[in-house]
Amino acid sequence: MELILNSLIEALADGKWHHLTEISAKAKPLRKVSITNLATSLHLLSEYDFIELGEEPHFILEARINPILQAFWRKIKWIERAEKEHRIFKPNLFLG
Repeated sequence: MELILNSLIEALADGKWHHLTEISAKAKPLRKVSITNLATSLHLLSEYDFIELGEEPHFILEARINPILQAFWRKIKWIERAEKEHRIFKPNLFLG
């Protein structure tokens, strides 16, 4: 489930509206998920205001990331890249 949620956020990270079929095709882990499960995961993210949904009465057509989560996601990605490139100090918290 974690991989699916991360993939969903990554697919929506540009802040634009994306159609459900486009989201499904964007990341390899999402291609294996049924449209029903994808819609359920999107609903879960929308319940906590992580994303916005463009809905018809009975189904989801499109989604986009919440601007606050988008900014947070960009910071996380920047930190991950900086750690990979050894540009920031990452203390070992498990040293006794």
